[in-house]
Amino acid sequence: ESRVSLLLKYTKPKYPSVQLSAAETFFYLAFDKSAGKVLRSDPSLVAMIQMARSEDDKIQKFGALALSRLAFTGGDVSTKIAEKGGLRILIKFGYSKNREWQAQAALALQGVALNHSIQDQLVNEGGIQLLEKLSRSNDEEVKMNAKRSMSNFYATLILTNLAIHASYSQDSTPKAVDAIIINKFFEKFREEDRSVNVLRVCLLAFSNFNREISNMKVFLRQSGMTEICELIDPEQPKTFESEEMKIFKKEIIKTAILCIENGAIDDEVCKNMIQGFSTIPNLLKISSFEFEKDPEILVAGCSALEKLCKSSKALAQKRIIDEKGLDVLLDLLNRSTEVKIAAAKVLSALATNRQYCVRIIQENALAGLLMMLSSEDEEVVTPSVDVLSQLCLAPENHHIITQKITCSALAELFRIYEHSVPIKISAAEMIMRVAEKDSKFGFHTKVFENKELLQALVNMLRATDKEQLTSAKCLSTLVAFNKIREKVKDKEMNVIDSLSTILKSSNQDVREAAAELLSSLVDMGDGAKQEVINATTVGALIALTDAGDSSKLARAAEALAQIANSYEGKQLITDLGGVAAMKKLGASQNTIAVKSSLKVMKALSALAKNQITIAEEALDWILETLKNNSVDEEVTELALEIIANLAINAQNKAKIEQAGGREILNQIASQSTPMAPFAQKAIRNMESSKRLSELSAGSSNFLMRRTLKANDVKGILRLLQDNADKENSGVEREISRVLGSVAENADNVNMVLQEKGVSAISQLVKSPDLEVQKYVCQAIAKFSLHDKARAALTDEGITESVCRLVSQKPFENNFEKIPPENQIEILTALANLCSSTEKPKNALKILRCGFLPVLVNVISNDKFDDQVKYQAAIILSSMNYVPDD
Repeated sequence: ESRVSLLLKYTKPKYPSVQLSAAETFFYLAFDKSAGKVLRSDPSLVAMIQMARSEDDKIQKFGALALSRLAFTGGDVSTKIAEKGGLRILIKFGYSKNREWQAQAALALQGVALNHSIQDQLVNEGGIQLLEKLSRSNDEEVKMNAKRSMSNFYATLILTNLAIHASYSQDSTPKAVDAIIINKFFEKFREEDRSVNVLRVCLLAFSNFNREISNMKVFLRQSGMTEICELIDPEQPKTFESEEMKIFKKEIIKTAILCIENGAIDDEVCKNMIQGFSTIPNLLKISSFEFEKDPEILVAGCSALEKLCKSSKALAQKRIIDEKGLDVLLDLLNRSTEVKIAAAKVLSALATNRQYCVRIIQENALAGLLMMLSSEDEEVVTPSVDVLSQLCLAPENHHIITQKITCSALAELFRIYEHSVPIKISAAEMIMRVAEKDSKFGFHTKVFENKELLQALVNMLRATDKEQLTSAKCLSTLVAFNKIREKVKDKEMNVIDSLSTILKSSNQDVREAAAELLSSLVDMGDGAKQEVINATTVGALIALTDAGDSSKLARAAEALAQIANSYEGKQLITDLGGVAAMKKLGASQNTIAVKSSLKVMKALSALAKNQITIAEEALDWILETLKNNSVDEEVTELALEIIANLAINAQNKAKIEQAGGREILNQIASQSTPMAPFAQKAIRNMESSKRLSELSAGSSNFLMRRTLKANDVKGILRLLQDNADKENSGVEREISRVLGSVAENADNVNMVLQEKGVSAISQLVKSPDLEVQKYVCQAIAKFSLHDKARAALTDEGITESVCRLVSQKPFENNFEKIPPENQIEILTALANLCSSTEKPKNALKILRCGFLPVLVNVISNDKFDDQVKYQAAIILSSMNYVPDD
């Protein structure tokens, strides 16, 4: 550029001695492809136009010849020449009597004629009349050039006058074009004396027409693919023999390749393009012959191969492999940046087929891909991560890949490209695929046990829908492994906060993935459960089970089944409409959904307050499930457990019998199957419910007016004994409630003591069920109001047992996690045990159990109810009676 700028100084008339040499130099430079780009600048064009107007014939000749050469290339330069008055000079040049000048002018107008924006100017300034005159010349070169210019003019006119500009533009929406128009182009394309520019126009038109499927079918019917394959075949040197063809060789081949790429619209069309034509072999040849140093051609070829692989996967992939295309692509990974990116994209398209994943690794592609992975250029890293992710589809590759990639390298990748969505998604997919269980090839997760890497995946949960979906799936896979699970479990990760947000996402796929991850996290121990169980997560999971296809949303029910194992979880699921949601989900034909909904219903039915509601809303469905299921024992077991829980309520017992449930239970109980004990438990609960109902009928006021018979007390204790070691918390709960009612009457308390009922209370207070604990503490508080009973309870070790209900140290933290209704009952029981004569003894026991911090925490913390604080203060006051020693 600096030398051309220097040369421009000598094109001025004030340097007559060197102006001719400068004009001649411009003429020769115009034939050079790279120099031609520099000559298209405004100062150069102005200089050539001025020299073409010179009074010196020789200067005029070389200036006009240089101008005509540039005009021949068409495009923007022809517009610039016309704007600066150069078109008039070229037409005047063509009216010369010099045959050489006529030929050059006609050649120049070939490029001008292709530019529809200056066609009117060409007509108005007499260009068409000139061409018509020259097309009748006796000179063959003049006549041929003129005819080609006319052909270009009319070919371009087709594009404009038939109003198909939109189809002619790569940026526009593809449109169906009348087959007559496409056939017109084929007529021009196949003319024996077609000019290079007509060929260029036709190829450009074909490349744009082919973006629409009906146009592409016309193109194939016209055997257009045969001629396109010939154009891109580097073993056909005759195609580019002429000087004109050589000038535009690269452009013609690129446009021909574009015809193939744009035509790869769907599987059917691609099959036609691949079968019977040398499309793929020729695209691969381009990379091995004279174009190997031209990145634009290589990139175009790879782009077409990628499109073919994506549109017609199996056929295109097989043809590339059969034609030894892997060798070509691996070689391209060592080329320039844009070429290696394009080659990596083709490898990624090939790697979607598992069998080719193994081939790619065997062909030593890993070295080139890892080198790309270490690049600082995002455009280079993106396709390399994508290919590595695809290669992980084959478990055989996992060990090889994870040996080469370190966790710190992956963490660094996420850090550097934290704003690059494609890189993060591909990397997360790679991690997920490697972490997936494969019985034959084992696990390769050690590389992912990195806190920074896991934090990067968690951070993706707070990003776009696509990132949320991928990271949730990836983390769901990873947390199956203990070491990774512990790291994700760390509160600093804030996984639950992120999930609470994305569980409300409008994207159903994201919600499903979040539910799956949540389900995995719920099963990570009590600490994780407490974090997971809140109104947001539970409400979102319930909504998810009611949002669409239950077979897809069974994972949400699995998460709820885990959450329902906790008392707080049961309460939230019930309060947020979980019973109706589980019934709807359980009505699906999907076994997983049915099982999950039954697991949740089993947990909910263990709560006394839910039993009437569940019986009213879901009893028919549960019995129907029990009746119709003859294959899956787990479904039968769950349904029987629910019936057993419901049956302990006398009102529900009647409903079960009315609905024919007794007959179903008797039938199952009479069979020698693993399900018989569960049916027997349900029957036993139905029988117990009547007796328990009679004993606690009405209210405690009723019992206060009535003294129980010894047989009644024995009956209560026998029920408890019969259900010992049978995990029947429903019966234990109801017995605890009855004992609380019984204790309202002093005679009944004495009867219980005589029948060694304190041992039964000791058994009940050790139950893990929170409802049993609540009601037995109520009973203990009432029994403790009687001196003899209080002494018996103290001697039996009940004080220590009640303290142990707050089972983990530090006690004060664990006490806060207990339901408020249980807090008040535990402290009331302890306060009553510390009254009167047993005060010093039980106060000392409470101290020795380490319970003092709980009491201090309660009275100094506003989060506790006043009644709870009051009972804590009573217990603290009893500490004054503990002996000094």
